Amino acid sequence: MIEPQILYGVTCDRCGETLINSNDNSAWYDRSTAEEEASEEDWHSVSSHHYCPNCYREDDDGNRTIKAPFPYYVQKINRFMNRIAKSCPCRIVEEDDHFALHGNTQDGKQLAPCDEEWVRSYAADKLLGIQMIDRGCANAEYIIRLRKE
Repeated sequence: MIEPQILYGVTCDRCGETLINSNDNSAWYDRSTAEEEASEEDWHSVSSHHYCPNCYREDDDGNRTIKAPFPYYVQKINRFMNRIAKSCPCRIVEEDDHFALHGNTQDGKQLAPCDEEWVRSYAADKLLGIQMIDRGCANAEYIIRLRKE
């Protein structure tokens, strides 16, 4: 018999990164184990929100501060790309001088021309570039680089 199972995963509420533990697991059979794994991997939890180590700062006394939310234009492009990718969420990486949105194409090696045009049009002068990386499988990775204001 095949029965459905509910699995629990942890995703960063700021950047969208998915927790993958040292055993390459990203889902667990119960919520408490997922919470425990997040804690062991140094994720920060506040009021049922979770933050990966890249999305908070820790001072010398161990006090943690969540980094500022991403600018609206970064969030909007991220939401658009997540709708396209469906099961392959985009994640945001903050560099010193730009933001990089990393994701995978859903079908094929390129973004659909209309999707790429929407990103170029919406981002306008904030767009530094769109890079496609062929990993030799059915889908390709994309990186959208956006200038910080």
